[in-house]
Amino acid sequence: MKKVLLICTTVLLFVGVLWYFITQWQRFDPNDKLLALHHNIILNVTGLELVPSATMTTEKKYATDDQYTYVVKDGKEVGTFTITVRTLDNDDQFVFYHLTNTTDQPLEGTLQIGLPTKTYTFKPFKTPTQPEHDRVYGPDETSSLKGLLRADGKDVLFSQNFISHRLVEKYEDGTTSTLKDLVKEEREHTLKQRQQHAVMEIPLQTPAKNDESEGWLLIGSKSLLEDDKEFTFFDNYMADYYINAPKWLTADGAYTKLPWSIEPTTKLGYGRKLIGMQQKNIALRYETNPERLYYDLLINATNYLLDYKTDTDIWPTEYTSTWLKNDYGIKAPYLDTRHNENIALFLRMVGTFLDDKDLQESDQLYGNYLVAQQTVGNVFETKNGYYILDYYAESQTKKTHVSLNHAFGEMTFLFKLYEDTGKQAYLDTALQIKNAFEDTGLAWQNPNGDLWYQINGDGSFEGQDYDVLTLTDFINVLDYYKKLNIPYDRSIYDTLIRSKIQFLMAEEIVILRSVKEDLLRLGYTEIKDYTLTKEYEDDAS
Repeated sequence: MKKVLLICTTVLLFVGVLWYFITQWQRFDPNDKLLALHHNIILNVTGLELVPSATMTTEKKYATDDQYTYVVKDGKEVGTFTITVRTLDNDDQFVFYHLTNTTDQPLEGTLQIGLPTKTYTFKPFKTPTQPEHDRVYGPDETSSLKGLLRADGKDVLFSQNFISHRLVEKYEDGTTSTLKDLVKEEREHTLKQRQQHAVMEIPLQTPAKNDESEGWLLIGSKSLLEDDKEFTFFDNYMADYYINAPKWLTADGAYTKLPWSIEPTTKLGYGRKLIGMQQKNIALRYETNPERLYYDLLINATNYLLDYKTDTDIWPTEYTSTWLKNDYGIKAPYLDTRHNENIALFLRMVGTFLDDKDLQESDQLYGNYLVAQQTVGNVFETKNGYYILDYYAESQTKKTHVSLNHAFGEMTFLFKLYEDTGKQAYLDTALQIKNAFEDTGLAWQNPNGDLWYQINGDGSFEGQDYDVLTLTDFINVLDYYKKLNIPYDRSIYDTLIRSKIQFLMAEEIVILRSVKEDLLRLGYTEIKDYTLTKEYEDDAS
């Protein structure tokens, strides 16, 4: 009897194992595909009944979007699934996928990406070491990219999968504040060899109503990165600058970690933060290492910015900062000068790479905004000049503060525009900011040796300055004074710069190697033996 039972158990176990392998093997059928991508790469979805609903083609800047929308059914409509294929002018393709659950029940499926090949390699990205609590952002529970699949001279770069739900705060005047609340970063991708294909399987999970599951991949017609050395550099970059790195990309923008002081309130808020929508550091790397991946990211970021700005000349922030709301009555949408400065500089860089005059001249939109601020009264006046206020919104109940890094950024931006265009209005506005700074000069020195962050409407100073950003701005300002032969009171600048240097050395703050070199060039030799340096800056928030 025991022998018969053992035989039966063995047979059942064998049948079960056989059935598992049969079903797993049959789950990927290269002839049963949802979409055919470039280079015979197959995209398919299992576990969900998808009914085609709409297709749309949109011409973009150096790219074309093909969007495919499906209704998800389970007897009735239970969700939507959208695929956006963004084909760039170099034949590479971004593929953005997005599942939305419209029921009260969990919705699950599997996205399959099949690359025809018998041999391949997969290089995973490392998980960044993050502080338990960032003083501005709190925890960031996203990691890095998933990895790079390489086969037959072609590359496919995979993101993680992001599960979230959208949060919207509606205001009485009809405006809104919009962001996403992260539920989970899904990292359980599996890579298998099936039917002469390397198949990446990505779980699509939406546990609750209105949950979204999304991610992206990038198909390179040739190698996205030239060699392992450049992959290591990019891997390290993604880990070191994880807050604003291009991890969570969608068809309509990049989502990065937001500060805690946001509305709607959540500790895991992610949004289309303007500093994360542009890719300045990637542009700087592309300038010396013109890798295919960097080009693709720059074209994608450029389209994000062009699509985001619809009926305004500059770029509004679409989520509310509670401290701006509490202090000044400002809510989304509002204008942030530093973010717009960075966008203008980024688009000018990309325009230079591409010899695109429209992109190169887009910085004048922001320059014209700065020039107009005195006329609309959005300034803080001093004896001999004025500062332009950091923020502006129709909803504000009083004027905002001025931060030194914003003021210096505006000044150097306007100097550059004057240098490029010869328009006197740009120079005149820059000199008004210079005069305002020299009027307030040494009052910017914090008793602890650092600099104050901001000057308020009543002339008081407060706040903790950025570690290095404002010091970089000082360098840029002094360089333009010399280049444009502008006289200035050197003693004010020397006093504040030397105080800042002593403070950062005492606090052992890491600075850019280029900043150290620039300070030495300008004669600040006390920084000579300081060794805490790095290659790239953290983007200003």
